Amino acid sequence: MWIVGPLVAVGAAAIGYFLLLIPLALFWISAPATEVTLLGSARLAGFGWLVAHDAAIRVADVTYSLLPWGLLLIPGIVLLAATRWLGRVSRISNWRRGLIAVAIVVIAYSALAAGVARFTADATASVSVMTAVLCAAGVSLVASLWGVGSTGAWTEPLARIPSAVRLAVRAGLLGFFVLLGIASILTAVVAILGFDRMLTLGVTLDAGAAGGFVLFLIQLAYIPMVIVWTLSYLAGAGISLGSDTLLSPFIGGTSPTQLPSAPILTLLPENAGSIAWALPILVVLAGTIVGVWVGRRAADEMWMMRIVIVIGATATTALLVLAVSAMSSGSWGVANLASIGPDAGLTAMITWILITLGAVPVALVVVARRARHLAVLPETDVPVATREKHDELV
Repeated sequence: MWIVGPLVAVGAAAIGYFLLLIPLALFWISAPATEVTLLGSARLAGFGWLVAHDAAIRVADVTYSLLPWGLLLIPGIVLLAATRWLGRVSRISNWRRGLIAVAIVVIAYSALAAGVARFTADATASVSVMTAVLCAAGVSLVASLWGVGSTGAWTEPLARIPSAVRLAVRAGLLGFFVLLGIASILTAVVAILGFDRMLTLGVTLDAGAAGGFVLFLIQLAYIPMVIVWTLSYLAGAGISLGSDTLLSPFIGGTSPTQLPSAPILTLLPENAGSIAWALPILVVLAGTIVGVWVGRRAADEMWMMRIVIVIGATATTALLVLAVSAMSSGSWGVANLASIGPDAGLTAMITWILITLGAVPVALVVVARRARHLAVLPETDVPVATREKHDELV
């Protein structure tokens, strides 16, 4: 484990790096007249690798922290597969060895991120070494815990967690993914309706074949951010486009603002529709789904305990919304682009209130109906013939 662990970290970093180098190499080959050399493409791939870990990049005096965090799938999936293999090869079957393996991978992977940050930095663009280390450590920690856990390393400590806590966490994850599902459906509908505008803007940019392919990949990587923006919009918290513009279902018209020429930004609503104010009802609906799920699985609990479980579940959902909202807000430069995205704290608070309103009463009602359905009446003394007829009737 002490030998294979660092090799797994190096291999995962190398695979992720080369996956990001391929589109840049294609762009360099297809555009021989460009001033970017092959070494420059390798350096850009290093920047791309750091950006894929959601590390903010500084160009001149401008900081870009609103990044396409859909790229997290690349290092995340690679690390997950690598640490699953590490768990099998090292025969990790208990939590102590599992923690050691995770620590080895995280330390080695973070050290590589620090090296890439130093290699790619120059006078024009750079990524802070501390930022690179923290972002790489976070991604590798989550992926390693998941990958190593596939061998059953966390079975014993997880079994010690009270069942009510496990139920609350699972219900909270359910509520979070239901919200993301609703937001994804709304985003897909808006994308279908506005496909002509996106296509027109993409053609107008005239980036060429290779440049258009890279632009297309970047737009795909920004889709998770747009889905979180949709979630914040339907919750009623809105989306900030600088200090002067707020997109909200409760604001009919917004002041125009200058945005980058990115096709995916055409999905932003110019004005709130006539029934946009009713969108927060969808968050309450997600809460009812959580309430039904908790009510059916906590039927034997007292009503006070069921309320505690539901509130714990909605708090878990709100914390996850807080995390993804923070990842989906940041800066695209200076002036009106210095602050873009949802207010993470406000979005999480409103989401918690709305989803709790839907979850608590439904959990209590579902349990009450099930209890009446399962009620057993006391057996009375009746003649044998009557009992036989009663049994046939039942």
